Amino acid sequence: MLAIVCAMPSEAAALRVHFRLKYQPDLPFSIWKNERIVLAVSGIGLLAMRYACSFLAGKFPIASYLNVGIAGHKSKAIGSGMFINHLMMDKKEPLYPTPIFSAPYHSCQTVLKPSATYPKTSLVDMEGFAFFQTATFFTSIDLVHLYKIVSDNQTTPFVKDRSYVQALVRGQLASITTAVEHLISLLPGKRPSIPDIFNKWRWTVSEQMQLKKLIKNAPEKKDFSALENLTKKECLRALKEMAL
Repeated sequence: MLAIVCAMPSEAAALRVHFRLKYQPDLPFSIWKNERIVLAVSGIGLLAMRYACSFLAGKFPIASYLNVGIAGHKSKAIGSGMFINHLMMDKKEPLYPTPIFSAPYHSCQTVLKPSATYPKTSLVDMEGFAFFQTATFFTSIDLVHLYKIVSDNQTTPFVKDRSYVQALVRGQLASITTAVEHLISLLPGKRPSIPDIFNKWRWTVSEQMQLKKLIKNAPEKKDFSALENLTKKECLRALKEMAL
C-alpha cells in the first residue's frame, strides 16, 4: 500500500475526497483508506510525524510513503508545487530523497517552530525531515517522497484558514494524482517483470526503472545471455548501447 501523510486536516481534506477514501474509526490518528492508499493526518511537528509514520508501518502493509503538505518560500509563487530532493535541519546531516519524477524538485529546511524569516533559497516546513527519516526506516529510500505546495512568501503571509489550505491542495491534485499512480505502479506485485538473468544483481527502485526502460528499448528478441558475466555497471552500459 501507499501511505500519504499530511500534518494538518486541511491538507488531507481534498485528498480523501479525491481518492474516495473511507474513514477508519478507533485509531490514534485520523485515517482514511481504500485497497491501495492509506491517508493519515499526523498533527504538526516532528514527534507527531514520527509517531504517525511508525504507527502506519505497524498497522498496515505500507511499501511506499508520500508526504503532501504546505511550505513557505522566500519568493516562489503561492500555490506552486514541487518534489523535494534535499532535506535540511539544524545540526543534522542532510537527507537526499531519490528523484524519480519528471517534475520540479527543490530543497526544504525543516524548523521546530514557525518563523517570519525565510531561508535564502530553500522551502521551509515543520515535518519534512522527520517524515523522510522515519519512513525510510520501514521501506526503501526510493519509495519515500515529499510534495510541497507553497503557502506563503515574503510578500504574501500565511493565511490561517482551512479553506485557504484546502484550495492550495486542490490546485495541485493533478500532479499529486500522477505521483500517487506512479508510486502505486512501483509497489510489490505491480512492477513489470524483469528477465531472470538480471536478478543476479540488486537494483534500487530508480535503477529498476532505468533497467526496464532499457530492456523495452532493446531490439526485439534480443539475447541478454552475454551480459551474465558483467558487473551491474557494465550491464547497464551494454544495455544503453543495445538501445541506441
